Amino acid sequence: MAHDVARTWLDAQFTALECEPLRASGKVLTADKVLRVTEAAGAGWFENAKWAADYVKAVHGALKKPMIRVDVPAMAITY
Repeated sequence: MAHDVARTWLDAQFTALECEPLRASGKVLTADKVLRVTEAAGAGWFENAKWAADYVKAVHGALKKPMIRVDVPAMAITY
């Protein structure tokens, strides 16, 4: 997924899932968006094969790393 398309998809999911910014300043970094969308989606959304595939494409497209690990309990992303 192209970078701009991936960011648009994540923005839409962030809004649709009613995510809140991690930072008190309200600034939302791409990695923060990924964490919040992942957290808000929970296991239920990942059972939807199309949504899960779009999520993987969007995260990869937005972060541009070959291997990405999203650790919600630790609120961390590693590459």
